[in-house]
Amino acid sequence: MTHLGEPGTSHIEQWDVTVNKIYNNGSSLALSSTFVDPQTCQQLGVTDSRWIALGATGNNCIQMDVSDPLARTPASQDMVALGSLPVGARPAPWAHNASSCGGDGSTTNCYSYLQSIQPGDFVVDQATSSHELMLVAAVTPLTGNINATAHLVVARGLEPFTGDCSASKVAHSSGFILTEWMPESCYYPEFNLFPNGNVAGGKMDNDVLKAGHTIEWFAGSNMITSGPYVVDFASDLGGYGAGYGVRLGQPLTVWGSGFMWGAQSLFPFDRSFKGLGIQVIQSHAGGLTYGCPTCEWIVDGRPLGGAGGGSDQLWTHTYTKVSGTNTVYQIDLPEGQNTSLDPKRQVVRMWAGQHLIQNVSGPNAQLSDSTPWQGCVAMNAGECVAGSQPGQIYEVVPQATTSLGCQINLTINTPCVAPMAPEVAGYAQQDISVSDPLGLRARVLTMALNGPARTNNYANMHALTNGDWGVTAVAWGDGRRSDVWGVKLPPLPAGDSNNRTTFVKVPVQVGGVSGSTVRIRFGYAEYGSDSNGQPLFCSPNRLEDCTTAPANGDPYAFASETQSWTSCASGCTVNIPAASGRTLYYVVERKLSNGSVITGPLQIAPIN
Repeated sequence: MTHLGEPGTSHIEQWDVTVNKIYNNGSSLALSSTFVDPQTCQQLGVTDSRWIALGATGNNCIQMDVSDPLARTPASQDMVALGSLPVGARPAPWAHNASSCGGDGSTTNCYSYLQSIQPGDFVVDQATSSHELMLVAAVTPLTGNINATAHLVVARGLEPFTGDCSASKVAHSSGFILTEWMPESCYYPEFNLFPNGNVAGGKMDNDVLKAGHTIEWFAGSNMITSGPYVVDFASDLGGYGAGYGVRLGQPLTVWGSGFMWGAQSLFPFDRSFKGLGIQVIQSHAGGLTYGCPTCEWIVDGRPLGGAGGGSDQLWTHTYTKVSGTNTVYQIDLPEGQNTSLDPKRQVVRMWAGQHLIQNVSGPNAQLSDSTPWQGCVAMNAGECVAGSQPGQIYEVVPQATTSLGCQINLTINTPCVAPMAPEVAGYAQQDISVSDPLGLRARVLTMALNGPARTNNYANMHALTNGDWGVTAVAWGDGRRSDVWGVKLPPLPAGDSNNRTTFVKVPVQVGGVSGSTVRIRFGYAEYGSDSNGQPLFCSPNRLEDCTTAPANGDPYAFASETQSWTSCASGCTVNIPAASGRTLYYVVERKLSNGSVITGPLQIAPIN
């Protein structure tokens, strides 16, 4: 039998506070769903802007006196005296236990104690069917009564996570007990993991959150939170306590937009677009690499996954067969996923079962039964198929199954399409040595010859102990067979100040000619060549030259769109919005006052 605190043992332990008094509640210890204190949270003493921002404001607070947070069914190891360790270093006997349980004999209890309740703690009443999330927004220590050791100001019915927690206030029966809970988490259990007793390297794992897991790392005075699927990283991991046991007194630093959304690194483009969210993007981190002390990173599998991590259905589409064809379908964007097309900032991926759909969108694209496994997004009327309208999406899928929506199933061809970030369906590497809320310190390693919905829901990668190789099981790689793959891991580049979550501006100096205007056409060789044999397609979403002359506020324009050339009578600087990590090809075009256009030579620039 293992116990809490032994190496290799994970455990959850619960600390409860007893409510001794609720102010302005007519001496009742029951709490109705509508009760709040007549004074505002600020009048009750809430001054910290962090808690105000989370909901401790206006008439949303109550006052109460509570007991110490105590574990009432402690692990046996909790009953070992702290000795020279400071209070809070680990659970220990409560000071007021029975003398036989390491206390002063003032009670007959055998409870364990970790640390006092503090502002920023979250608490819930586990006896209710709907778990109202409450935030401790202010604390005043009390003395003289072991059953009332702190006066609290508590904000009720919180929803700081944009729809993930229950925001409703619920009724609590007389004598209800509040349980300390993980800061900035909904109602789910947590684990603390401390490698070799190193509290500074502590990690948390939540085994229910989003039907997956979370881990957190200390980074100075902050915590970095990810959303991987982790059961056990290494045999030296031991742990004790609940989430609040490693409280930092402030909201956690998070990769992405909020704690509940996990490791949402959206590089290399900005976060304003509407792509697939974490609801259908799994995160399965491989843990730390203990044989390489300098390897302060994790590798992470990011497959698409259905509800609960196990459903084959990702989402639904509406399919309309194009008149006069047998295999050409109009398809809408994922239903219920809050996505929209942003073809200049985010890739649109198409597939059907084991088949990746080639995106041939462009001015000359025309789909038919004779172009199987091709897809197209119409930017202008008449593109892709006759009679199309801008924004419509089409795929050519032989033997399509259109009754099940988008499925993770290689045996049937369900047409699918979605705008998504580049790490989706791939394996990424994330630096965890520093806080990285924008995802600047991450990169995609590989897709292992697979793609969206061509992996299982639990695709993951682990690094070897010295950090030079990653290992993953590839299910039906390239549709051929299943194998264990090794992925060479080059050293993680040193960080710099470049923001690669948006386009990198590449300034080009152009000399002046009276009455002239200029634009630059640009692209990348990996997307193919135009009719002049030049690699000036800049997007996987459209086979058309890109230019620096957008007329509508977009980062760039496609050549068939309305152009806004740059005046260059006395010389000018034109910025190319480039993608980092690419080799950029470009030509400078000058339009003279008589309307003729002079095109310069093809030039090349590597983009860091």
